Amino acid sequence: FLPLLARAAKIITCASLDYIKHSDLRKYYQAKPDKFRQISFGVNIEQFFACQTDMNKQRPNKVILFVGGLDKAHYFKGLENLLKALAIIIKTAELSLTVLKVVGRGDLLPYYKDYALDFGVKKNVEFYENVDNGKLVDFYNYCDCLVMPSINKAEAFGLVLLEAMACSRPVVASNLPGVRSVFKNGREGLLVRPGDTNDLACKIKIILRDGKLAESMGAAGRALVENKYTWIKVGKKLNSIYHYVRYSPKA
Repeated sequence: FLPLLARAAKIITCASLDYIKHSDLRKYYQAKPDKFRQISFGVNIEQFFACQTDMNKQRPNKVILFVGGLDKAHYFKGLENLLKALAIIIKTAELSLTVLKVVGRGDLLPYYKDYALDFGVKKNVEFYENVDNGKLVDFYNYCDCLVMPSINKAEAFGLVLLEAMACSRPVVASNLPGVRSVFKNGREGLLVRPGDTNDLACKIKIILRDGKLAESMGAAGRALVENKYTWIKVGKKLNSIYHYVRYSPKA
């Protein structure tokens, strides 16, 4: 049905034009780029925000956060690679106490727990299954960075990146179509080569070791969200498209 829908649609919306250019719709985009409109996902900045406390400074250890589904449908989230990267990170003396907090649930949870054990990082990993949005804000606030190590194009955007940035946290994400367009590499966070655990560990260590850089990236992330990713701004864009489709002359 995709060819029929693509030809019949007056406008095709997407979260990222970068992703479209590398998807099954790329030939339709190349033929009629004006038909496509980018409308990013949004985040509630009143719900996700930075708590002004000194708890992070008082922590004796660094905290890495992963948020994502732990079921077979979300195999592409790349948690295995993050666990491997953690094994590399904790070999550095100053980062030996680093903790990875994994927020998510699914039928692969036992598998990931065994994986952590096999790679010798079990004592450095904490799993949290039932976390609602109210509690999720706390996880974002009391970490040093959010990591999204997705391995392939099944990951098209990454809403967790917006939530973390809204909470003034730096992000580390795979350099994938769509994902890489969410933020600017080096400003709000760092991009890594998909599937490269050494690069992943290296980029995470850069943030964990440089508090000023992390703080600067976190502030830039919040500013980006306020400027581009609020639901009000996203809603206005969507509303204007509906208006255009309804009231513009038929071809």
